[in-house]
Amino acid sequence: MSSLTHSAPEDGPVFDVPDVQTYGVVYKMSMQADSRGAVLLAYTKNPETGQITRTQLRIDLAGVAYLRGRLDRITAADERCQSARAEDPTPCDGPRDAVLILSRTNTGSYGCERHGAALLASIEGGRPVSHSVAGAAIRVHRAAA
Repeated sequence: MSSLTHSAPEDGPVFDVPDVQTYGVVYKMSMQADSRGAVLLAYTKNPETGQITRTQLRIDLAGVAYLRGRLDRITAADERCQSARAEDPTPCDGPRDAVLILSRTNTGSYGCERHGAALLASIEGGRPVSHSVAGAAIRVHRAAA
């Protein structure tokens, strides 16, 4: 097994990092915070071999701040409908499943009326179907035109 040599922070020793990659899906995870940052403990299971790996990572304060920021963005994205695009930061307008936008091949995406209209306007041959809000398809179709 080869290894890479990395310099630790100014107050720490040089350390070797084994050239090892863990493959699998995290099925159990925990994180404990302390004054130096956090420790993440993750268990992964390789779907092909069934091998279980335990990984423990020390995350410094800068890393914790970075993860917090990324998680905030993920949470904000989860609060919007499926039709909302990442480059469009506008909040949803009404229920997130007011309308179903179907493509020409009948693949679909649920959305609020605002994001459903934007999605419909951006695809060719799409059509709206009212879902949780009566009349939403008509309003979305008009707004997309």
